[in-house]
Amino acid sequence: FQNDFGFSGVGAGLQRNKGWESITVLSGERPSLLAISELGPAPTPENPKSFWKSRAILLDPTTGELIASGDYRISRPPGLGPTGIVEIAAIEGDRFLALQRSLTVGRGYDGTIELVEMSIDGDTLSFKKMRLGSLQDLGAHDVGNVEAMAVGGTNHDGTQHVFVLSDDNRGRDGQHSTRIVALDVQRE
Repeated sequence: FQNDFGFSGVGAGLQRNKGWESITVLSGERPSLLAISELGPAPTPENPKSFWKSRAILLDPTTGELIASGDYRISRPPGLGPTGIVEIAAIEGDRFLALQRSLTVGRGYDGTIELVEMSIDGDTLSFKKMRLGSLQDLGAHDVGNVEAMAVGGTNHDGTQHVFVLSDDNRGRDGQHSTRIVALDVQRE
């Protein structure tokens, strides 16, 4: 299948290059595809905080049909600066990890990993989030412009292998290489 969830319908109001950013396969009671936008719609005088709510859509993996949609609230980073959801990675059932990138004054680039549990009520999605930590808090400093995340196996102590990838941003912000950060995070 091939569906267009661009800038109309469930994608209405999403900003160009800040729209659908990540997708993962969830293996819950009903296997599905979950896609989340980097940011919410552009702010307007009537709704100046709209960009703090990313859009989330749940699709049937065989037909591409929309199952449900909802808002995914972006967590505000410390300090001032842009932020957005850049990656999601399924763990089990309807649970996944979300990577939120931020660029803040005094901290530079960082990423926050959250454990998220999704629930469905009719055609509406909702999310319960638990912050696992920022990459800097977890010991990864100068991480750069994080863009991707993969989840590996579970260690004997219950921690989860998580790998985060940053791009070089063409060196325009002082970053001159791509970095891979390997972490073990406690997800309970």
